Amino acid sequence: MAILLKNARYLDWYNFSIVEGHILVEAGSRGNMRLLEAIPEEIQADTEVVDLNYKLVTKSFVNRHHHIYSTLARGMPLPEAMPRNFTEILEKIW
Repeated sequence: MAILLKNARYLDWYNFSIVEGHILVEAGSRGNMRLLEAIPEEIQADTEVVDLNYKLVTKSFVNRHHHIYSTLARGMPLPEAMPRNFTEILEKIW
């Protein structure tokens, strides 16, 4: 199965240009995304077609930032006095 996003605006992350066209998204672990200038005359019968009316499509915005040390700190003893600023947090806790 595939999804055809027709009449889309795609933000190209390499040069930050906006490209108008159609996007074919193929399912599966080896799925692919292709930008198309024209809709193919024959598309598979199980392809879902969604008209985006030129809405903007981008890659997902994912924040991979994580402080693993805070996850591993469970069960650490509390400091003798409550830290009052970031420097004291680093000195008394970490």
